[in-house]
Amino acid sequence: MNDGLRRMAAGAVLAAGIALQCWLAFGAPHGWIDTMALLRGALHLMGLAAIYGGARLMFRKPGGGSTGEAA
Repeated sequence: MNDGLRRMAAGAVLAAGIALQCWLAFGAPHGWIDTMALLRGALHLMGLAAIYGGARLMFRKPGGGSTGEAA
């Protein structure tokens, strides 16, 4: 995957994760109880994972494994 396409995909994943987190913080019903409260917690974790994944896609160097060696 070339750099431009990877960064465009990363931007889309970041935007989706941020949108999910904003909706959960400001727009989701805060009266969810029982199972829906667990679902809300899971959605928060999914949003954080999307933000982490997007940032990793954007800044990771493909093929440059981390071996701990100084370059």
